[in-house]
This record gives sequence, C-alpha cells and structure tokens, in this order.
Amino acid sequence: MQRELFVGVTTWNSELFLEHCLRSIRQTADGMQVRIGVVDNQSQDRSVEIARDLGAEVRIEYCNQAIALNRLLSMSDAQHT
Repeated sequence: MQRELFVGVTTWNSELFLEHCLRSIRQTADGMQVRIGVVDNQSQDRSVEIARDLGAEVRIEYCNQAIALNRLLSMSDAQHT
C-alpha cells in the first residue's frame, strides 16, 4: 500500500545544500508516493533551478517564514503533510 506524502521546503539562496536536502527527502521516502513543494523567497542563486530540476513544485514569493509555511500547506492535498 503506497502512502501519499507532501513535503514542504522553504528556501532562500540555498543552492549549496538544497540538492542534498531534496535528494535526501526522496531517498528517505523511498516506496512512498511523495510530492515536494518549495516556496522560494526570491533567491538570487540557482535554488529555483535546482528545485525544479529535481521535480519539486516551486512557488516564488517574497514573504516571511510564516507566510511561506502557509503557502506550502495550501499546496498540499496529500494524505500526510
């Protein structure tokens, strides 16, 4: 039985560790149906490109952490978030 999981990540200029983070999520959730959402706070580096290349759904918005977390929650329709 596959379980559906949504994992949300907030980011800003995170290119140095974002790829590792997203790959780790995929590896940890192996065997589960997982969807990753990223809210990016208008990074000036390759964060958005990296997230998209690794299959994450990306929203770009200048916002504080609380708003970013609410955006991520609104992106999820999964059984588990």
